[in-house]
Amino acid sequence: MAMIRRIPAIKVGMTTAFDEVGDGMAVTLLQPLPVWVVQIKTPAKDGYHAVKLAYGETTWKHVTKPVQGELKKAGIEVPLRYFYEYRPPEGEEVQVEVGQKIEPQQICRGWLEVNVTGKSKGRGFAGAMKRWGFHGQSRTHGTKSFHRAPASNNATDPARVFKGSKRPGRFGGKTVTILRLGVFEYNPQLNLLVVDGSVPGPRGGQLFVEVVDWEEVPEEAASQPEVAEAVAAASEEG
Repeated sequence: MAMIRRIPAIKVGMTTAFDEVGDGMAVTLLQPLPVWVVQIKTPAKDGYHAVKLAYGETTWKHVTKPVQGELKKAGIEVPLRYFYEYRPPEGEEVQVEVGQKIEPQQICRGWLEVNVTGKSKGRGFAGAMKRWGFHGQSRTHGTKSFHRAPASNNATDPARVFKGSKRPGRFGGKTVTILRLGVFEYNPQLNLLVVDGSVPGPRGGQLFVEVVDWEEVPEEAASQPEVAEAVAAASEEG
């Protein structure tokens, strides 16, 4: 599969899907985004092999002059805002050309397992119980309002708090990668990737999806109609 294996996506939301034996499972709907090839980096010129890609259609007034020049140099007439690089595995050549548009339908067929990277929901400053799942102290015998306060942890002799201690602090808002999520289905008509379980971030958040296991599927193969109808209904509900 000498093709791009890592593409951006939008989190549509979660719903319930049913497998072939009728068991329900929680799934997340992802909408992969098309990408454009801006530059092909080579070891001879850049020191490493990578493909620079752009995505996120916008208007030209939201694209800076240097970015506009880079897009026009690649022959891309679409205003795009975001860039990222894809480095193929050692010894693998990616069969793309500068200025080429890659649609999700070209590469998402036959995906079996994926890694999903996104930014988790930010919950602001949180206490130790919410942040780390502490059990809490007794609410009786004079504890009053201290039952949610963390107990002493680590030694007090150094007169400082050791790094990595489970204390109150900022909760969430970090880049998280969920490994090897099973792909329930990819529907090319709706451009929806259905993965098992949950992924980081809110509805409408941007993610990166990287395939780690796949199978060759003929381009003419269509997804199951009953599953497609269920996914379409869930996406309309939001």
